[in-house]
Amino acid sequence: MSPPLLYNVIFAWKCSSTHHKLAMDALRHLESPDADQWMNLFLSHIETYLDGSKAPDNKFKDFKNHVLHVKDNYWGGAVAATQKWYEHTKSALAVRNWSEAVYSAGVLSHYYSDPWQPFHTGQTEQEGVVHRAAEWSIACAYQDLQAMLEADGAGYPDVPMPTGDDWLAEMVRHAAKSSNVHYQASIDHYDLKKGSKDPPTGLDEPLRRRIAPLLGSAVVGFAKILDRAIAETAVMPPKTNVTLLGVMAQLTVPIFFITKKMKNAKEKAVVQAMYNEFQQTGKVLKTLSEDDKIIRALHAEEVSKIPLEKLDAEIPPPPGQSHVAESAVPTVVEPAKRMPASEPAVKVLSRAEVVTASVEKTRTDPGLKFYLDRTQPVEKAPSIGPKTASQLDRIGVKTVGQLLDQPADAIAAKLNQKHLDATTIRGWQQQARFVCEVPKLRGHDAQLLVACSVGTRSDLAEKNADDLYRAVTAFAQSPPGQRILRDSAPPDWNEVLEWITAAKSVTTSTAA
Repeated sequence: MSPPLLYNVIFAWKCSSTHHKLAMDALRHLESPDADQWMNLFLSHIETYLDGSKAPDNKFKDFKNHVLHVKDNYWGGAVAATQKWYEHTKSALAVRNWSEAVYSAGVLSHYYSDPWQPFHTGQTEQEGVVHRAAEWSIACAYQDLQAMLEADGAGYPDVPMPTGDDWLAEMVRHAAKSSNVHYQASIDHYDLKKGSKDPPTGLDEPLRRRIAPLLGSAVVGFAKILDRAIAETAVMPPKTNVTLLGVMAQLTVPIFFITKKMKNAKEKAVVQAMYNEFQQTGKVLKTLSEDDKIIRALHAEEVSKIPLEKLDAEIPPPPGQSHVAESAVPTVVEPAKRMPASEPAVKVLSRAEVVTASVEKTRTDPGLKFYLDRTQPVEKAPSIGPKTASQLDRIGVKTVGQLLDQPADAIAAKLNQKHLDATTIRGWQQQARFVCEVPKLRGHDAQLLVACSVGTRSDLAEKNADDLYRAVTAFAQSPPGQRILRDSAPPDWNEVLEWITAAKSVTTSTAA
């Protein structure tokens, strides 16, 4: 059915995750009597509904209940969790507690739809590399995947509705079985490099053809479950007046944000960090999301019966081997040679070796630009203006490399200027080394880092983004911070995380 304009505005304004979008999309597919009034009820409680749809991730964090591993004898708690929240939804509907009913339905949508996502139906080390990135790509491409379903003519898939007492459990198991068929293909066709930069492009056409019907099935299946809950409780929806004008009056963002596609910069930075870890190590462990860490550990303990140390040492084949570029002809695509599972861990080090061997190429890559190198005049270094550069020139420090190579004490002694002591010189060196070693880092960024007691690239690579952001923000508000920034805005959280990610992406051997 074609959604009303009111629905589209709320969808664009409020829905940021796949779970938000699945829950909202299901409202278009309700077939109960008074379906429009039921949709209006949910739209009038939209914050509550969407809060419920993300509560399993954000509040409950019962991640074992989000999975159903088909080949491990249906290990996981998705069936029980779906049944529990179906009963909660019915109970709230029966007493006309509309807010609680809407919230419970949102939670129910999460537990039912998770098994429709292939990565919730199995567990491998290879999956850990791409899980979060692929889910983000799906969220960003959701409306494209919707359009693909509708353009195919057949529209959204039909989902069988069992009639026995175990009908809901059967629906959840059916979801997992249908989705698990695409588990390995989802790994093989997802391009992590592309997806970390431009999320939708990580999904090639064959993968989109697999994912779109799964999303459609999750939407239709959940709509049928809601219809059944409404029928079993035999309640009538309340009269709810939700108007486009009323919604527009509540907008907390300019309308042009609603009318264009937006991307989550924070999520993009997290996925970029995961990609960088994979490039360096062949795995994703340190930057693995909380839910994936918990499921991985539980699966290792309860199913695989192996210690995490052994799992950590396992080197999976790289994902994306079957990814089809847009310009490629599917019939002639040949997957890249798969890395043998028994390949020793030392082979993965070649990723770091490749980075080291291509330093010069990296420095000329516009996507990984370095704003300083050792051959440039010392005046180009942070904190050094023409007057100071002239003083340094008189003692033989003409280039950035010469500034970095001499001990700070020796430079200070030669300058013999009271205000240019060794501590000041050492700060200049730290700033210059940062800009030489960390791609995309500018001079004022390096000045802020050194002022916040971050002295080396390795220090930066180990920093927690939240802690560093707080420190940089506090310093940026001080008079010295204002002098560094001048008229520039202080860095946001995303930029701080990009500094850390960039520092991790460069091996020690690329140091200036």
